[in-house]
Amino acid sequence: PVHSSKESKSPRIDNMHRLDSLGVKRETKASKRQRVMVSGLVTAVGMALHNFPEGMAVFLASQRGGVDGGQGRGLNLAVAIALHNIPEGVAVALPVYFATRSRWQALKLTLISGLFEPLAVVVVGI
Repeated sequence: PVHSSKESKSPRIDNMHRLDSLGVKRETKASKRQRVMVSGLVTAVGMALHNFPEGMAVFLASQRGGVDGGQGRGLNLAVAIALHNIPEGVAVALPVYFATRSRWQALKLTLISGLFEPLAVVVVGI
């Protein structure tokens, strides 16, 4: 059926009033940003926990003996892990940026989660 523009808007407005009367709350911009920030924080913690064993793997691969003394394997593994860390950093930075609108906050949290990898090298090396 063909409806005028006034008629087509009416059911939507009626549905919104019905939702409000049922106690269903519409999400505000602040609550959306808070949910996105929580998503970024959870991703950052997950990446930090993920990066620690990667750092251990790079260190141990470079220490393992062999024809080249393990240095080639360690370097190859470090390059491969560095390349796959790029999308991991984006996965942390984007939600934080969209939640805070701050490049600095996004960079800071991404850097913190990424530093767990060299931290593992130091911890295992000691």
